[in-house]
Amino acid sequence: ARSLCTRAILTVRDLLASKRSSAVKFVAADAPVVVAAQQLTNNRETALIVKDPSTRRVVGLLTQGDIVRCLASRLTAENMSLQTLPSEAAVGWDDEPADPALGMVSWDVPVSCIMTPTEKIVYLTPGDTIDEARDLLATCGKRHIPVLDGSSFLGVISPMTVLRCLSPAGGRSAKDAFVTTVMPRRGVPQTTQIDQPAEGEEAQQRLAITPAVCNLPHPHKGTAGEDAYLLGPQLVGVADGVGSWWEGGIDPAAFARGLMFASRNSCTKLKREEELDPAKVLLDAWHKMKLSRLIGSSTACLVSLDPHKTELRAANIGDSGFLLLRRQAGSSSMVEPA
Repeated sequence: ARSLCTRAILTVRDLLASKRSSAVKFVAADAPVVVAAQQLTNNRETALIVKDPSTRRVVGLLTQGDIVRCLASRLTAENMSLQTLPSEAAVGWDDEPADPALGMVSWDVPVSCIMTPTEKIVYLTPGDTIDEARDLLATCGKRHIPVLDGSSFLGVISPMTVLRCLSPAGGRSAKDAFVTTVMPRRGVPQTTQIDQPAEGEEAQQRLAITPAVCNLPHPHKGTAGEDAYLLGPQLVGVADGVGSWWEGGIDPAAFARGLMFASRNSCTKLKREEELDPAKVLLDAWHKMKLSRLIGSSTACLVSLDPHKTELRAANIGDSGFLLLRRQAGSSSMVEPA
């Protein structure tokens, strides 16, 4: 088998010849699922050809995934949990149906009910190249593809079949290959952890705001202006103090700056960035300004970004506002309103 895999152009026929066993494994369509599962395990196979027991006609293909999906569909929350999975004796492995009153799985479901029928099977021919086989596996999303020569099934090709043929042992014995290849990589350290958010947490941050500000006060006012701003990684804001407060000797910028300062403090109270609701932040900042008894008024505009839901949220009071611009398609410099 190894010498076959050294040819310049490999075919599906070579893949079949490189398998440990070339015998085609069958299961009867009326056989219960448990018999098929035992046959897969005993023969160290991952798929079986399904035949009609009376005519020997091929009627479908059964894989390990089909059996798992069958179990998942029957183990419902109402009648079964993983903690109460019955033992072999309780299920009735000798074709004895389980008691429905106990909510147990009946393992006598026939293979024909869960197999892939012939009209949905994608197949290869012995003359197809290994590249064609690999492309078909990747394109159709199937992990098991039968090989059909005319009206005869020759076997089943899987990604493992392709890998074993493309990675020959190079003259080494199976023992030497196992010792040098598998043993150094066997066993996961007990301290290994999942490098992902814990259950219930949101996905890792994907988006963030890169804030910047440009303050251009009126040249005739002689001050830094009445504007104030808030810059943060997930929330930005601007406030424009009402200039008519100058007539009463009150600096309009004081209230605007105080409102943005209070908004910043409101942000620090929120434990998660998803809670940065601009309306809530602004309302909390307003209550703090009332307690401070600072005289004045201003417009306010707060905009926040949810890094996981890709949502932009805003709260606006008065004649402040924001504009969302996006680059035009096919242009690296031109922008247009979103």
